[in-house]
Amino acid sequence: MIKSYKKFYNNFINKYFFNSVIKIKMIKFLYIGCVNTTISYGVYLLIGKFLGYKISYIFSFLLNTFLNYIFYKYVFNVNYISSSKNIFIYFVYYLFSALLSFILFLILIDFFKVNVYLSPFLVLIVILNFNFIFNIFFFKKD
Repeated sequence: MIKSYKKFYNNFINKYFFNSVIKIKMIKFLYIGCVNTTISYGVYLLIGKFLGYKISYIFSFLLNTFLNYIFYKYVFNVNYISSSKNIFIYFVYYLFSALLSFILFLILIDFFKVNVYLSPFLVLIVILNFNFIFNIFFFKKD
């Protein structure tokens, strides 16, 4: 059982993380992510001054999701995915991601007393991994 799990894990890692195409996608993903994070964090700081950090976080995450959908066409080299089914799947996943992100955000602030300016970056570290894996499968060419 352990050997079969180890074999599956090694195959998965080799196929999706050491593949040169995946490395290029990861670099593009990180670049777009940095640009998008800068924009979203600026919006978070600006709105947070007027509406509070919780509303600001939700708004900046929604903006981030919308920008990701537009930018990832570049990252994953696919035609713009505009079918209603694909748009629905994409936004349902990101709704799940947003809920998970917001829960982690609140836990960091309310339970661990992490600064409201640092919390979004800590959440980003966790969510980034899930989003990259989702986007590999979502934007893969048929």
